[in-house]
Amino acid sequence: MMATRLTSLQLIWALVALSGKCSARIHDQMGLNISGGSDSVVPQAKIIGSSPSGSSARQGNMFVFSMSYQPEFCYQHRKDGYPGCLNPNPIWKSSLTIHGLWPEFTDGSWPSTCSDEKFSQQTVDDIGLNRFELYWPNVKVRSGEDGYMRFWDHEWTKHGTCTGLRQDAYFKTALDNALATPDIVGDNYGESVKKVDLIQGFVDASSASQSSTGDAANMFVAVCDHSGKYLSEVRVCLDMDDNGFPAGVCECPTTVLNEGQCHDDINIPVFPSDALEER
Repeated sequence: MMATRLTSLQLIWALVALSGKCSARIHDQMGLNISGGSDSVVPQAKIIGSSPSGSSARQGNMFVFSMSYQPEFCYQHRKDGYPGCLNPNPIWKSSLTIHGLWPEFTDGSWPSTCSDEKFSQQTVDDIGLNRFELYWPNVKVRSGEDGYMRFWDHEWTKHGTCTGLRQDAYFKTALDNALATPDIVGDNYGESVKKVDLIQGFVDASSASQSSTGDAANMFVAVCDHSGKYLSEVRVCLDMDDNGFPAGVCECPTTVLNEGQCHDDINIPVFPSDALEER
């Protein structure tokens, strides 16, 4: 099954900086104190990969890296006729894809749309459209048609502008660190698994089990559909370094852990085209 994974990356930052609980330091460089406290303005330091002059400074003190399981997304939208769901890439059966890299605060709050810097399609072209289509797909719109860039535009506008990173650095950071999907997902396509085994699979695949501090099982969160039965997403919490980049897997705050409403037994859903009957 190793050859069928979407990526062989092993979360480089997990090997370098496994720090236990997510840092509580606040990167509020604009005087907009989302997490409470004074409204004092902290001068922005010049950092590598920071936003260009005139755009928003970094917000947040951690990241939530959210990975989607496309079969469940497509099942939930099975009547919408999305092109990527009607003809999905087979590799998505065994590999999760990127939803987004989201800056947040450890108190449970999060910034949103921190500048008016517009999304640039040139960024996608420079990095490589094929990388986005495989690792960060927009299944709603056919490639080349109007609205195809809307998903990435949304992620940059709502989340990327709050990282303090340049647009190219934001997208490359997410793509370069795509979360490896463990074999337990593809091996049980259309079957059920224990939640504890699924989480442990992601822990092992990311090398988070090598952490000497913190509970590795609380660094990943399985998110299911409204019934709590079918895998929809997996989220991992990452610390943020002083330059605004991911700095290692860390324990998720309670607010993020509470998003994991999956039951103890989780079904690995199938694409609608593979479903023998309505569930």
